Amino acid sequence: MLGERLYFVAFVDRPDGRRPLKVPAIIRFDADVLAALKAGGPGWQTRVNDALREWLKSHPEGR
Repeated sequence: MLGERLYFVAFVDRPDGRRPLKVPAIIRFDADVLAALKAGGPGWQTRVNDALREWLKSHPEGR
């Protein structure tokens, strides 16, 4: 769409085997979805990250 920016993010594994580095990203949520996520209190971004990681495990074609 005109005026939208695309951001490409590379996942880089850490040499010591820990989870990939976290990188900043821009994502848009519907207002009610974001409100519900934030209503869970601190750690909402981590919970979203964990949920997306689980989704990717069951949807390998999403990678």
